[in-house]
Order: sequence, then C-alpha cells, then structure tokens
Amino acid sequence: MLDSASWTNDTVREVFPFVVIVIGSENMFRLINAVLETPAEQPTSSRIAIALGEVGFLSSVVVGTDLGLLLIISQFSVPAVREFCTFAGVALVMDFLLHLTYFLAVLSVDVRRLELQDSLDRLTFNKPESYDKQMDPEEGRAKLGELIMQRAMPMSTRIAGSVIVCFTVPYLIS
Repeated sequence: MLDSASWTNDTVREVFPFVVIVIGSENMFRLINAVLETPAEQPTSSRIAIALGEVGFLSSVVVGTDLGLLLIISQFSVPAVREFCTFAGVALVMDFLLHLTYFLAVLSVDVRRLELQDSLDRLTFNKPESYDKQMDPEEGRAKLGELIMQRAMPMSTRIAGSVIVCFTVPYLIS
C-alpha cells in the first residue's frame, strides 16, 4: 500500500501520459461509433458532419465539466495535486482542439479508405466474411469478440475504457 510520503513529484509525473490516453479516448470512440451508425450511402463529409452534430455537444459538455472539476479540486488541494490538475486541464483543452481538427481529418480519410475498400470488394466479388455471417441467437455472445476483431461491429466506449483501465491500473499500483 502506498502512503502519501512515498508519492513524489516524479511518481506523479509518471502518471501524466496515462491521463492523456484516458481523457482522449472517450471522445474519439464516441465520434467513431456515431460515424459508423450513420448511413453508408451518404457522402463521407455528410456522415462526419452528422456524427459530429450528434456527439459534439456532449463532448463539449464533458470537457467543460471536467475542466470545472479540475479547477475546483486545484483550489482546495496540495501543490502536487494542483500541478496534476493544471496538466490535466491543459491536456483536456489540447485534446479537445486536436479532436475537432486533426482527428476529424484523419477519421475522414479513414472512412473514405474503408468506402473505397468496400467498393473494390464489391467489384472483385471478394466480400469479407463478416458480411455473410449472421449472428445465431445461441452463439451471439461467443461471436461478439470475433465480430469486433473483424470490424463488423464497432467497439464501444465501455469496452475501450475497460481495456485502458486494465492496462493502466497495475502500473499505477506498482
């Protein structure tokens, strides 16, 4: 068990990269899932605009709420926690700006790449196996992992968050 005396500034700074990963992944997965839920018949720019319209406000509210909580915590805490809150706040703002600019551009290119790949698959009659598979009700749970790995089913934010927590918690404890 760790006591407060064993936490130095260096120990706290080792956690900073994990904070950026956890903070940044939620909005990304939410936007990806919204893009995947839009009709594929629409142009890529329309799909991304519709998805951003659906989840953009929620992402803004989450970032604003997180910044408010970090501000309140930093006002009533020790200097090490204040430093952490400052870093997390700057990381939140930068991540949100990059989310609305760079990540949207990369997502747009990736969606166009997937559409081109689907068009090529239809032209060559080489459909991926995931298109032909239908989920049997009895085998639904067993096939879930297989469908996620084949990209036939989007990974939800809950699964992604659980994976991140599973990988970061043992590092934080040690």
